[in-house]
Amino acid sequence: MAKPKQHPSQDVLMKLLSYDPDTGLFVWKTRPRELCPSDRSWNTFNSKSAGKKAFATKCVNGYLAGRLFGKDYYAHRIAWKIHYGCDPVNQIDHINGNRTDNRIKNLREVTHRENSLNQKHRSTNTSGHMGVDIDRGKWRAHITIHGKFKHIGYFDTMVEAIAARKAAEEEYGFHKHHGGHRS
Repeated sequence: MAKPKQHPSQDVLMKLLSYDPDTGLFVWKTRPRELCPSDRSWNTFNSKSAGKKAFATKCVNGYLAGRLFGKDYYAHRIAWKIHYGCDPVNQIDHINGNRTDNRIKNLREVTHRENSLNQKHRSTNTSGHMGVDIDRGKWRAHITIHGKFKHIGYFDTMVEAIAARKAAEEEYGFHKHHGGHRS
């Protein structure tokens, strides 16, 4: 497994950014001179960026990101470092599935396995419910547990298949938002 990216210290981040844990939004603070390589860059940054939104660039994967000292960082990981004072060791899950919602109450540190139990509804899903499809004229329910496909059963109605899938999600500890239609 790759070593997680080290972020600037909490102290440095708090000198550079204002983070509101209730809204998940960042604003650039007036940058201290000692954190700039020259007077010119210090003046330029503070005249153009201080007081403006930070970490508001939406990446192709849907996460918000920003740049510090020539390196790109995800907003949710910076929020975690500012709030808790340490780099997250594992993945940061957006509980409600909205990758732009960086309120601290919407973020939790989880393993890859735990994060896979809170996936959003896939756009390729044709039945409208994760793990439910038509097979040989019957409604089929299935689930993937730790990378292994598990057949739940065949059912006469979609409602029965959905109920069986939901029961399996509960049995295997899936998050209550798993499979939901989220942004």
